[in-house]
Formats: sequence, structure tokens, C-alpha cells
Amino acid sequence: MTLPTAQGARMLPGANGGVEWSPIAVDPELGVSYAINLHQPMTYHVESSAYPQGKLWLGGAFKVIPSEQQSGNITAVDYNTGKIRWQAKTPQPMIGGILATAGGLVFAGEGNGRFRAYDSRNGKVLWTFNAGAGVNAPPSSYAVDGKQYVVVAAGGNVQLDYKRAIISSPSRWNEGEWAITAAHPRRHGRACPGHPRLSRGRPARKAWMPATSAGMTSA
Repeated sequence: MTLPTAQGARMLPGANGGVEWSPIAVDPELGVSYAINLHQPMTYHVESSAYPQGKLWLGGAFKVIPSEQQSGNITAVDYNTGKIRWQAKTPQPMIGGILATAGGLVFAGEGNGRFRAYDSRNGKVLWTFNAGAGVNAPPSSYAVDGKQYVVVAAGGNVQLDYKRAIISSPSRWNEGEWAITAAHPRRHGRACPGHPRLSRGRPARKAWMPATSAGMTSA
């Protein structure tokens, strides 16, 4: 293990770790686990600083290396062999979580507001929706009257300073979270675009899409 120095010791994947707190997902039919990851080259410095009385204190500092690119990725790993099946790179480090469905889809969000569905077998992007704020929460799935839905909060992230949701109406909401709910309207077997809307009682954005890979197209 490399110890921090006054000049700074290089560390990778960075202070946040490779996966951080983001929960992984598993597809038992394929024998694959899916994780979203952070690639953040940094240097770890020892610095003299006063103890801040009960607050986070590291006795040093983690600093981003400006000359090196930060990024993220989704990695699909065969949990029987430990080998990587596929990877999908993203322009920013990923944090929040990932969801795999029995319909052959993987859902994950990005700090730039994109929420995407991928083919669980090969990582191909099948559908994209922009929430307008960082999608940095674990997606979930549920069913009502036999119809499957996927929902995720989109409120940004303070840890990586991803865009927070700013809601101008009603006036008492200055900052909060959107909730993206996606479902398949089953119109001629094709996905049809929805119209994002803000609900006064429950902030929400809707985007229609199928809960299986059949008939999906990237947006």
C-alpha cells in the first residue's frame, strides 16, 4: 500500500473507490453481475489541519489530477468465471446504482441527466431519457395490474457535484428530486415517447418505454 505524502501519492480508481456505495445487480439467467464504476485519478496528500470538532477529518486531502481524464463505466462480469462480459463507458464517473430485469434489460443513470436502458447481454444502448438533473440513485422496478414499471430518483449528487434538480413551481420548492417512471404502453408493440410532466403533489417526470428489449430503439 502506497502511503500519502506531502507532494501527493497517485491513487486509482480514486478516493471514492471503484464502485463506492452503488448497489450492483445480478441476472441469474445469464450468470452475470453488473456494477457501475468510477475512474478518478487522484493524488493523496498529507496536510496539517486542525481537528474540526466532530466533523469529517482525513488528516490530508484527495486532489484530482487535472491532466488525467475522469470517466465511468458499466461492467458486466460472469460471476462463475470472474471474466468481464462487456463494458460500457460513460463520460463521467458513475454513482447511484443499477437494475437488471428478467426482460433482458439493464438500467443505469448518469450525472449528466441521462437515464439509459442497455441490452443485458452485450451492453448496447436501447433507450435514453434525459431527466434534466443527475440520475444518481438506484433504479427500482414494480408491477401494477400486470404492467411493469421502472422508477428512479433524479436529484443529482453532492459528493461528485452533479446537477441537482431545481423546481420553480410551486414556489416553495427551490431544490428537490424528480422521479422518472417508465412503462410500456403496448402500442403496436413499439415504445412511444412520453411527455415529461411535473406533478404538483409529487415531483415526477414520465417517459414511456418497454420493460423488455423487444421493440426498443435508442433515442
